[in-house]
Amino acid sequence: INCTYVLINAISFIMNRVTKVLLGANGLLANGYVASTIGSSQIALVAKSFNVPVVVCCETYKFCDKVQTDAFINNELGDPNDLLNVPKSFGTQKSPLDDQRDKKSSDAVNLLNLTYDITAPEFIACVVTDMGTLPCTSVPVVLRLKNRAPKITGNKASSLY
Repeated sequence: INCTYVLINAISFIMNRVTKVLLGANGLLANGYVASTIGSSQIALVAKSFNVPVVVCCETYKFCDKVQTDAFINNELGDPNDLLNVPKSFGTQKSPLDDQRDKKSSDAVNLLNLTYDITAPEFIACVVTDMGTLPCTSVPVVLRLKNRAPKITGNKASSLY
């Protein structure tokens, strides 16, 4: 598969030359929303506006019965100082937020470094799983099937029937 990686600020520039967007997922929620790395929702939104299909790759063990519609509830917070550090690949360039380090807490901007993003199912074309290609909304069905699977005890398989 020929792939191209771009910075998130170049997404709208490159999207007219893209045929598919592949995203990984940290989890697929019961309402079809995709929990993934921060920025995934923005990429899916831009892809939808360019009519580019977004394909999410997620194993079924990451399906959960939890429901969430935004990224502010039950999210993990990263270190806010990571937003102030500029990678060495940018040379001696200063971060635009660098002056926030020296300000008093009443004058400084409170930095929030969220780890995960929630993407709505209407932006996702399909989910590639170990069970095949499925729509986002099939999470409850997959969870029900996994709960009904025969349990193996010793040498005998017991069924729930």
